[in-house]
Amino acid sequence: MIDPTSAGISNGIDVQGLVKKLVAAEGDPVKMRLDRKEAVIQTQLSSLGTFKSALADFQSSTTKLRDADTLQSVKASSSDDDVLAVTAKPGAQQGKFNIEVKQLAQAQRLASDAYDSDTLSIGTGTLTFQFGSVDPKTKAFTPDGSQLPHRITVDQNNSNLKGVQRLINKADFGVQASIINDGVGHRLVLTSKLTGENRAIRIKVDDDDGKNADVFGLSSLAYDPAGTLNKGNNLSVTAEAQNAHLIIDGIKVESPTNNVSQVIDGVSLNVKQLTKGKPVEVETAFDRAGVTESIKGFVTAYNALLKNIDDLTSYDPKSGKAGPLSGDASIRGVASQIRRLLGTDFSNVNEKYTSLSGIGIDTDRDGHLSLNEGQLQKAVDDKLDEVLHMFSRYGNTSDPLTQFTGASDKSKSGRYSLVVNAKPTHGYYRAALPIKFPITIDDKNNSFQLVVDGTKTGPLRLKNGSYNNAEELVNQIQLQLNADANLVQKKLAVTVAEDNGQLVFESNSFGSHSRVDVTSASPLLLLSMGLINGKGEAGKNIQASMGGRQAQGSGWKVRGDGDAAGIEVNVLGGNKGARGDVVFSRGVAEQLYKLIDSYLSSKGILDTRFDGYNKRIEDINSQREKLQRRLATSKQRYIKQYTALDEMVGKMKSTGKYLAGQLANLPGAAKK
Repeated sequence: MIDPTSAGISNGIDVQGLVKKLVAAEGDPVKMRLDRKEAVIQTQLSSLGTFKSALADFQSSTTKLRDADTLQSVKASSSDDDVLAVTAKPGAQQGKFNIEVKQLAQAQRLASDAYDSDTLSIGTGTLTFQFGSVDPKTKAFTPDGSQLPHRITVDQNNSNLKGVQRLINKADFGVQASIINDGVGHRLVLTSKLTGENRAIRIKVDDDDGKNADVFGLSSLAYDPAGTLNKGNNLSVTAEAQNAHLIIDGIKVESPTNNVSQVIDGVSLNVKQLTKGKPVEVETAFDRAGVTESIKGFVTAYNALLKNIDDLTSYDPKSGKAGPLSGDASIRGVASQIRRLLGTDFSNVNEKYTSLSGIGIDTDRDGHLSLNEGQLQKAVDDKLDEVLHMFSRYGNTSDPLTQFTGASDKSKSGRYSLVVNAKPTHGYYRAALPIKFPITIDDKNNSFQLVVDGTKTGPLRLKNGSYNNAEELVNQIQLQLNADANLVQKKLAVTVAEDNGQLVFESNSFGSHSRVDVTSASPLLLLSMGLINGKGEAGKNIQASMGGRQAQGSGWKVRGDGDAAGIEVNVLGGNKGARGDVVFSRGVAEQLYKLIDSYLSSKGILDTRFDGYNKRIEDINSQREKLQRRLATSKQRYIKQYTALDEMVGKMKSTGKYLAGQLANLPGAAKK
């Protein structure tokens, strides 16, 4: 038998050629059908990628429009940038301001006497640095309670100028030390790292030689502005600690720094020089042209997206030609939802402009947007806030003493009336008994502790001595509270007062979290001040309604409920009663951004379509593999069949030859 794998032309039959043609006849039509099917799917897949890219481009055009703060960019200009430069944040106050610079903020600088060497010992002990302010007349130093003292220990290893310089700079507490050789000798120069009159420096010295104010040993570095020259006032002031002084539209303004950012809302003034009688004109104004350009870009991007959708999903009944995604319902669904959002009605938040057509954006017969630029610019100039309502996630309030601070994803667009029913109150502690004067304070009864808004103070140690009236006692307690590190760190404060002979401690915060408790005190101090360990009275939150529904209050903050759920407003003061409207809007740019984001997300509809197309390609590849296996089996079968036929033909030929020979040998056979 002939080996099928080596079958060929042996007895007149081309087995290999015949098998190849039979396998091709069986497999080629299927292969061509699968190839055509895959080509269509690949085109659809590529087209879907094109659509996704176009959708992302359109989303980018909504990014600036959806953010009201970014959209409300403010242009700021100064008539003399060399004297005063100006910058403005989005939403900054608009106006023209006349500004005079009378004094620049300055950091204090102190210099020591000249030393023959910066490596010879000047003494040992401790240096205590304090920050505060100096009375320009009396030179009395008042410590700033929010800035803690810092102590430097100078030992034999650091007892020269270089050692003191190294210790101060390493401690990094707000003073920069340097050494200058002025030709007379080496001087230690100490500079506050921050400007402002509240950053003046006082240096107390505990000199190991026992004399803390003379000009010998470490006490040569002592500095108290109220001290006597060379007796505690041993350093020279080469630069005073001072604030910047400005006059803005006739109003005197002070700032501890030359970057004045707390005076005009959203505007930063960088003061560089004195105006010297020539005021600087500063102007801030909304960049309305920028708003218009952003909206024009949005219209252009939308039309580009629509053209992309038309190209991909179109069908021409005359030619029978169809776009690659003409049958994809998901693409038509995306386009339909985008068109629907463009028709959003804004009558619930706007009074004049209630639709995009009102500001010059209309839809033509083909669904594309047309823009009347003049009409749009008029709307931007006339009612910028209403234009913002139509595009951005935007909230504002009509009462100047209320401030919109945010909304949640559950908040619905609308106009909500705000009514304040009760103002918030401070938490406080009132002494149980009147103060018993005179009060003598010593080391046995000089301390007590409070808990303010949940934060425990350190031990509040009153200055030893005799207190004969409420003013002396209240001032001393207030001083200790103002300097408490725990309260300073948490930005908490307490106001102390005397009322009808009783001490009252009132938290400066508002609401239910506001409270002052007395936790511990010397028994004698408790008795003399009328205090009892215990909890004070908690403050109360604001009570208000928003949109006719009771709102949640926290201090001065109001959070709406119902349709206004998640809308937050900060009440800045004012009276009880109606406080105007709170307006919140989800403009079309905000809505479109969120909608498109859901389409482009990893679990969005487009990724689902990509997965569907890829699975169909995988299925085609699977069919190809099955076809290859089937054709391989058919090939083996054909080879076996036609090889057997070839063998049969060979045998028949052999038999024919044999019979022919036999017949030729028969008697009477014809002879050639």
